[in-house]
Amino acid sequence: MRRFIWALVLLLFGCGSLLLLGTRNRAPKTESAVMRTAEDSVLDPQGRTGAESRTVARALGALPPGTRAALDSDALVSDARHDLESLYADYHPYFVRGDLDGDGRIDFAQAFVQRRNGALWFDVGVFFGRADGTFGDPVFVEKGITLAPGDLSIERCILVLVPDVSQDDSRRWRYEAQERRFVEADAHAPAADTDEDAPDETPDERPRARV
Repeated sequence: MRRFIWALVLLLFGCGSLLLLGTRNRAPKTESAVMRTAEDSVLDPQGRTGAESRTVARALGALPPGTRAALDSDALVSDARHDLESLYADYHPYFVRGDLDGDGRIDFAQAFVQRRNGALWFDVGVFFGRADGTFGDPVFVEKGITLAPGDLSIERCILVLVPDVSQDDSRRWRYEAQERRFVEADAHAPAADTDEDAPDETPDERPRARV
């Protein structure tokens, strides 16, 4: 009987030691995950999460010197832009989220900017989301364009570049996964039937995804 009691005590002690060791081994990983989750839940001034900010910073390391991520303050002030700022609670002209390749994961588009000859020139890149919550390298849609009067938006899986928010003109880009590039969404689209009774569409009615 005494041997049985000692064996039971040793067994309980061993199980407790293993449980304590396992808890200690898991603690740093759990704490790191909690810290990363808390960090990613805080948006930076341009509306990006921690993961998105790190992705942009990584991309800048491979871009030409003098390139930086476009800021909200790079946008020219206009009445049309003021209307958009009033319409959307969190409006960022050069950053927008959405599912641009139809895989169910959130991607984001970010404009980058360089100052040359006293003017700002924009490059627009898209970062596709991965299953682990990170993002791939940028796939550039347009480079060396004037976008100070305009902005970016998303219509379903279409990236819309608006050169000037006060005008109706826009350029729509669709991602072709097989070609791994963006193509003009309306290049081969059939002409829409005109309807004289249909009301004119205004710029404010343009669908925009700002998550």
